[in-house]
Amino acid sequence: MSYLRPAPDPRSHESPALTRGRALGALIREVAESKDISLDALASGAGISASTVGQIMSGSIVCPPRGRLTGIARRLGIPESRLLAAAERDGCEYE
Repeated sequence: MSYLRPAPDPRSHESPALTRGRALGALIREVAESKDISLDALASGAGISASTVGQIMSGSIVCPPRGRLTGIARRLGIPESRLLAAAERDGCEYE
């Protein structure tokens, strides 16, 4: 299985800019691992590339389009609202 390295501890004293994207990425990683869903399977089921999913999980892509979150939530079998809430904790705004 292909998983990315864990996000650094959010309790660290890093600047907010360096912690953006971590809540969303951590949630996706946690759910995927608990359901034994590989990065490739998650990406395929969400209809996006594995590279894009990896960038969302690592925080390289902050505030991904809502449609991507919808696909990821569907593949993970969780309510989209969980991903939206995590993204909003990272500073994203969705309507």
